[in-house]
Amino acid sequence: IDSWPLEMCVGFFKPMRSSSPFRAGWDREENHLGAYVIPYANVCLAVTGQWHHPITDAPPEHPDYLAEQASADLGFAYSEDGVHFKEPAPGFTFVPRDQEMAWDRDFRDNTSNDHLLMIQGPMVNAGEETFVYYTAFTPTGDRMEGRSNLGVARMPRERFGSLVTVPDAPFGQVVTAVLRAGPATSLAANAVIDAGGQLQAALLDPDGLTELPGFTLADSVPIRASGLAQPIVWKGRERLPDSAFRLRLRLTGARLFAVELHRGTVDTAA
Repeated sequence: IDSWPLEMCVGFFKPMRSSSPFRAGWDREENHLGAYVIPYANVCLAVTGQWHHPITDAPPEHPDYLAEQASADLGFAYSEDGVHFKEPAPGFTFVPRDQEMAWDRDFRDNTSNDHLLMIQGPMVNAGEETFVYYTAFTPTGDRMEGRSNLGVARMPRERFGSLVTVPDAPFGQVVTAVLRAGPATSLAANAVIDAGGQLQAALLDPDGLTELPGFTLADSVPIRASGLAQPIVWKGRERLPDSAFRLRLRLTGARLFAVELHRGTVDTAA
């Protein structure tokens, strides 16, 4: 984003759940402590706090706050403009507190008390992995008696979500937004290919209706091995066209996590 609006706006709102404990209908769910946002070239990814409070008989205008019974998981959201965020799947828990019961908790109770607050931290790409850092501690309200630890979740690099085919369908297809190549630009797929599966690609005109000559599905060199950056290439073609295009991907027994557009430079020394 090149500039920020001067006005205040609602950046993130959980559908069917009020974000305020002082509004009628609040079911003790909210986004906790904002979000930790990681900007990419065309999208912002965010780790959010999923706050849970037990339901009580108190009226909405005078809600109970049971600090020691509150808990929080880590959620996930994204934004295409850096201002407005939404969940890819409403209510999806990115890192649940349940898996931390063995160590991220008060030393006095390590088996039965599931009240645990997880606070979002940064996501860092290193090598072929993405590391998600966070803090986990036991809630004590306004008393400084909790126990806390730093945690880290690990996953294959940037595999936050994937596109898969409809069950029992022979294949599935997806078309991207309009892209533009430059000198030495290349395409790569972050994908998991099942045994006997493959991923094929075609370049389309900006309208997404016609395959470009030499870059059709028939010209595509099928990707049959899993990888974080598998090259997308076509037979007899060393470079992408110097024009706007869309990318069509056909998945057969494959899961697509991301498509990367690498903008290189041409070596003119020779």
